[in-house]
Amino acid sequence: MTEGREDLHRTEEAEQQRLDAVDIVPRFGPLNGRISVTIKGSNMGIEKDDVKRITVAGVDCVHQGEHYSVSTSIVCEIGPARRLPPADLPFEPLNSGAVEVEVEGGRRGKSQVVFTYRVGLH
Repeated sequence: MTEGREDLHRTEEAEQQRLDAVDIVPRFGPLNGRISVTIKGSNMGIEKDDVKRITVAGVDCVHQGEHYSVSTSIVCEIGPARRLPPADLPFEPLNSGAVEVEVEGGRRGKSQVVFTYRVGLH
């Protein structure tokens, strides 16, 4: 292969391996978290143990491996909304943000859709 073709081949391989987190269900949840969310996408691991870290709106989300669907669906339980420092000010949560998933090999994906914490949801 010529150098140009090798670069193109590497780019195509990277595209095929790119992790995409494209949706989250539900897209809204209570400030205290503690709800399960489903992240849908592609290239999100071959086995449940391939999923190394999940954050939703900057908050750790605990992977529920028993609900894992090969490469396309991850379920996790979100924690409470983050507070803005300093802690002595009234509660002001960081209300929304993207889903980020890291899988085996250090590959990461970030969603275009956002999850939003809302007051009054249970």
